[in-house]
Amino acid sequence: MAEQWENGEIQNEEGEDDYNFDQDYPYENAPVEVYEDTSTQMSMNQPASRMGVSSRMGPPASRGGADGPARPMTSIGSAGYNSGRPQSGRYDAGGPGGRGPVKKLEISPEIEARNMEKKVHSLIDESAVYTARGEPRVALEKAKEAIKKEKALTKYRESKELHETQNPDLTYVVYFNLANQYHKNGLYNDALNTYNIIVKNKNFVQAGRMRVNMGNIHYERGNYKDAIKMYRMAMDQIQNTNKEIRFRIMRNIGCSFIKLGKFQDAVQAFETIMEASPDYRSGLNLLLSQYIFNNPEKMKSSYSSILTIGRSSFSRPEGAEEEEEETEEENLGPNDALRQEIRERNKFAERYIILGSKLIAPHIEKDFATGFDFVVDTLHATKNSDLANELEISKALTFMKKKDVTKAIETLKGFERKDHTMAGPAATNLAFLYFLEQDYRNSDKYANIAIKADKYNANALVNKGNIYFVKKKLEQAKEMYQNAIDAESDCVEALYNLGLVHKKLDQHDKALLYFNKLQQVIPNHPEVLYQIASNLEGLGKDSDIRAAEDRYKALLAVVPSDPVVLQRLGALYAKSDDEIAAHQSYMESYRYYPADLNVISWLGAYYVRGEVYEKAIEFFKRAAQLEPQDIKWLLMIASCYRRMRAYRQAKEYYEQILLKDPNNVESIRYLVQLCNDLGMKDQVDVYVTRLRKAEQAAAKSAEGTPNTDTADNLVQQQQKIVAPKTVIKGASSLQTSYVEASAPPTSRKPEPAPSKAPTFGSSGFSPMGMGSSSGAPAPQLQRPSTANLRKKQIQTVDDDFMDADISDEMLPL
Repeated sequence: MAEQWENGEIQNEEGEDDYNFDQDYPYENAPVEVYEDTSTQMSMNQPASRMGVSSRMGPPASRGGADGPARPMTSIGSAGYNSGRPQSGRYDAGGPGGRGPVKKLEISPEIEARNMEKKVHSLIDESAVYTARGEPRVALEKAKEAIKKEKALTKYRESKELHETQNPDLTYVVYFNLANQYHKNGLYNDALNTYNIIVKNKNFVQAGRMRVNMGNIHYERGNYKDAIKMYRMAMDQIQNTNKEIRFRIMRNIGCSFIKLGKFQDAVQAFETIMEASPDYRSGLNLLLSQYIFNNPEKMKSSYSSILTIGRSSFSRPEGAEEEEEETEEENLGPNDALRQEIRERNKFAERYIILGSKLIAPHIEKDFATGFDFVVDTLHATKNSDLANELEISKALTFMKKKDVTKAIETLKGFERKDHTMAGPAATNLAFLYFLEQDYRNSDKYANIAIKADKYNANALVNKGNIYFVKKKLEQAKEMYQNAIDAESDCVEALYNLGLVHKKLDQHDKALLYFNKLQQVIPNHPEVLYQIASNLEGLGKDSDIRAAEDRYKALLAVVPSDPVVLQRLGALYAKSDDEIAAHQSYMESYRYYPADLNVISWLGAYYVRGEVYEKAIEFFKRAAQLEPQDIKWLLMIASCYRRMRAYRQAKEYYEQILLKDPNNVESIRYLVQLCNDLGMKDQVDVYVTRLRKAEQAAAKSAEGTPNTDTADNLVQQQQKIVAPKTVIKGASSLQTSYVEASAPPTSRKPEPAPSKAPTFGSSGFSPMGMGSSSGAPAPQLQRPSTANLRKKQIQTVDDDFMDADISDEMLPL
């Protein structure tokens, strides 16, 4: 059992058999060494009884007649207890035999300061971590706490006179971190004040660079003059050896000049950068500045300077085969850090080169085609053939925008002969072009070529599905759209068209699944909201109808001036017997598009039901202007005048009808009656004769049935059919599958739907020919007061055609 020395005595770790000996130690008070020995030899200084075993031994007894009992003879008596030994108490650490436990060492001021400094560093690290996680508020709190700890540390060192251990770098770091966190949280004034504390402190060697951050804050706030001032002050404090930093600051100065509209100063700044240390950002900004002055030669020169920068690449021996390069890339793996960095740099360079090429190509020559040719030739000359091919695609797209489809097709067909890598995208565009031309045979041909080049080309699969769609092979179209979604889960064209297929198949619940998914990809898109509302309406349940109303209202918040949506919402209100809301929606639809005959006929019938014939006549006259060859609108106008007892006006309109249709039996009958009422006996005989001849001709031809009161029949029809079935055609959506090399799919707009009223397919979703759609308040609408309107008594006449049924052929659809 191990034993320990403490205060000149032997102590057992378990606290058992502890003896307290107060004798003085001989041999200069040196204690006897205690050890355990399992050897069979006997030491010279060891009693015989200790041979071969280990034992406990206290300190030796004192010599020369010292007070106290003699040392026990362990060789005679038993160890551990002696009856003649004085009965001393147990060991007392606080008594005269011991000095108590060792006191805890006091921490020196240097160590305490070092611990406080570690806490500050820890808070700075935590602030940086929260910034990386995207939690700027928490990062700001940690930065504030760090600066409090640093101030407490500074005061502590001053109080302990530890001036030599003061750490100005730590002070610099905490203030810089605090200013940066203020900036990230949008607290620009606090950030500027903190940066001012740094730049005014002469102990901070790199404080001049903080003026760059101050300039960035002024730039974000739109104070471009102050930003330029800060950038120039920073350049004055940065040595000429730091060329990269100086040129970056100069680039910021050039951007500020562009914001101020001082393009000449911006050109000078960017030209200085491109001469000494060219980069893609400065080159593109220089090109934009030259574009403002519309100087083709300068634009060409600036564009050439961009191409001289060169893109990053892997160094390999000349003449190395392509297969060896691919093998090397596979060995390094896709996650190789160097390779990934170079890929990112190449993407960045390609993006800026393409942007600059598309910017200047239409403007550096007399016609855009020649400009594109110059850009393409320049790219080929600088070993950027892959980008040149992409510019060829852009050239074809420009032809399309200018409605020159023939040249667009010719340009795209050129890829079949010279570049197999771009054959797939070119074939995809050709398939779409032929689809627009309704040349479905060639469209199908190039869609197959595109799929053969890349079976995972989602846009090619969509084009193939469109061919099946127009051929009404809906199952095959659905399969192609599903394959496109499998290849590209967020392909908006495939999702939209697949929803249309299910809608065509009357599978509204499945259609809703795809349109709801599409809404998550492109939220608040008008066409998607419309299709969701239309399919909810198609389900037919009361709850679905109410949900459809909510969707239409949400759609009106996005496109408040769309007449089709207003008409559909009005139809739902009418179906719910909410005449006031229906009237308001139809009137809004008429205000934005007063050429929709469905809306006009509903409004006319509404006023006929309310017996406000003057307003009804206005709408029927509008319909007659839109369809001057259709006599049914004149019949409605004449009927309204007759109900108003304005017999002379009614007689004039019936006579106009006879000019267009001399054998119209209904008009002649009413003329006979009106002439009797007006006392025109001489004309009665004439019209009676014409009536007999017209009836005989009608009986022989057996065409049509007698039609009398058209306005009455119109009211009955509007009561039966309150929701005209108007849907957006699938063709308008199918045309959205166009593949544009430089634009995302969501940026493409579908063609307008072939309907009488403008729909969401029109550009900007605003109706054509309707004047301003700026959201001006609608004029105050006059609604008939039917509540207190007494029903008029119609004069009874002696004819048997007043109660005759009206043919549907005379009614508007």
